[in-house]
Order: sequence, then structure tokens, then C-alpha cells
Amino acid sequence: MRSALNYAERLRKGYVAYSNDNKNAKDELITRLQQKDSKGFLRLRDSYANESLEEFVTNKSETKKTIEYKGEITQKLDQIFMDPKYNFIKAHFYAPVKRIFGRSVDTYIMNVGVLWLMTIILYLILYFRLLKKLLESSGETIEKKLKNSE
Repeated sequence: MRSALNYAERLRKGYVAYSNDNKNAKDELITRLQQKDSKGFLRLRDSYANESLEEFVTNKSETKKTIEYKGEITQKLDQIFMDPKYNFIKAHFYAPVKRIFGRSVDTYIMNVGVLWLMTIILYLILYFRLLKKLLESSGETIEKKLKNSE
């Protein structure tokens, strides 16, 4: 029990140090950019930063950081920074990458690919008038059932 607690504490300290190092590096970068071109930095930040969107995707308003679901502890805060545990469709919504056929693919590329695939499928459905054929055949089936029930 004691060794598990010691391990957890060492792990916590390691991640706190890692987080602090990254925050310091970010602050140094921001300071350098502000010193180099303060107005340009502010213009860049105002043009590309969206606080509402950031709050939405990082779940900053979430009161619980983790939840237990089906016997597993699931992180609710900052899911956008988590790698997906599952492949393609089952990956969490804001995953930075999606896994398909064992390879990691950027979410943007995967989303564009899915949109193209859906567009092609819908085009083929319209081109071959599959929706019309489906509705006509289902109408005939319903008519046959109605005649048989009378």
C-alpha cells in the first residue's frame, strides 16, 4: 500500500513538473512574440483566438474532471488533448487524431475524407434514383400487405 502511494506521488510530481515546464516554455514564447511585435501579436491573437470555442472543446466549465462509466475512469476535462483509445468511429469527438487500419490520421484529413465519401455515396444515390426505387418498392410492399390483410 505504501509503495503504491509513493509511486502515485512520484508520478504526480513528475506530471506537475512536466506541466510547469510546458507552461513556462509557452510563457517565454508569448513574451518573445510580444517583445518582437506587440501589435502584431495582439492582432494575431484577436484574429485566431476564440474563447467560447476554447471553453467548449476543453470543457473548462465542467465541474468534474473525471467520471466513472462502465467500471472505467474517463477524463472529462481537456479531451481535445487526449489520444483516442478506440479506432475511427469510436474515438472521442474532439480527438486530435483518428486511428484507421492501425495508423493515426489527422482529424481534419479524416473529416474531409468522410465528407467526400458521403458526397460520392449521395451522388450515386441520386444518379441511380435509388431513393425513388426504394420508395416505389416499399409502396408496392405495403399495398400487397394491405390486400392480403383484407
